[in-house]
Amino acid sequence: MDILNVDLSDIELDDKSFYIPFIIIPPDLIASIDTVGVINPPLLLLKSGKYIIATGWKRINVCKQLGMNKINSKVLQDNELSLHNIIKLIYEDNRHRYSDVETGQLASIFFKFQDDISCFLELIGLPRSENNIERYSQLSRADNQIVDLYLENKINPDQVFILSQLNLSDAMILANRIIIPYRFNNNETRDFIKDLLDVLIRDRIAIGKILDDLLNSGENNNKDKIRYTLKCTRYPALMRSEDKFSNLIKKLKLPKNINISHSPYFENNFIEIIIRVSKESQLKELKDLLETDNKYELLNDLISLVKDGK
Repeated sequence: MDILNVDLSDIELDDKSFYIPFIIIPPDLIASIDTVGVINPPLLLLKSGKYIIATGWKRINVCKQLGMNKINSKVLQDNELSLHNIIKLIYEDNRHRYSDVETGQLASIFFKFQDDISCFLELIGLPRSENNIERYSQLSRADNQIVDLYLENKINPDQVFILSQLNLSDAMILANRIIIPYRFNNNETRDFIKDLLDVLIRDRIAIGKILDDLLNSGENNNKDKIRYTLKCTRYPALMRSEDKFSNLIKKLKLPKNINISHSPYFENNFIEIIIRVSKESQLKELKDLLETDNKYELLNDLISLVKDGK
């Protein structure tokens, strides 16, 4: 590998063989290059007398914007142009900047020549675990429209992974109508999609129609209301029981140090009472809970509700 001062006009910007998409060039990168120049030289491939960009698209674009004519570059010669060597060097040059999405995009470049996810992971030094194999295989196939949402800082890498498992049309509808405007986090996104697909399979209704019904279900929609309405659609009997359970808890007027819960989906026939006690007065609150007739009856109602599941 040589370090050469390369004319920007000699770099083939139209050859995007190793291009990893980006939209936003950080202002601090522009300011840094304008002030001190390019600290980390881009990596170029010298092939048939032409310079091809392996990595450094943003740096080269900034130099052109600033009116520079030359850029110091790391240049690979013919004997260094193996696919494995190029992919490894691209990853090493960007390791601290790449999220899983960019790594997935790099995998998609690798797969154009060699379809072996285990080999790719080993090449860049990531464990060949089942999770990594599934994750980077899926991210390598993520559609550009979904990747663009990530590049525009509208969704995060986990949401790219989740959405890329759906039909593209459904993924974009979900992202633009629900996930982005209501700022869903990863767990909310995952749970919402699971319930949505369950309703789709059960009722054979298109995702767009389900979302129409959710968003038109009332005024002043917010994230919690939309998620709750979908839960009621997916699990009507369960949500009725949840509401009854919640109302009984409110009637108990529990002190802050006492919490009563049931198992997920009322799978077990018991309630769980958790109390945090650090002084005698808090212990007395538990005594009052069990000895006050009205509250004791409410506790019995909770147990009956959990056993009956309705």
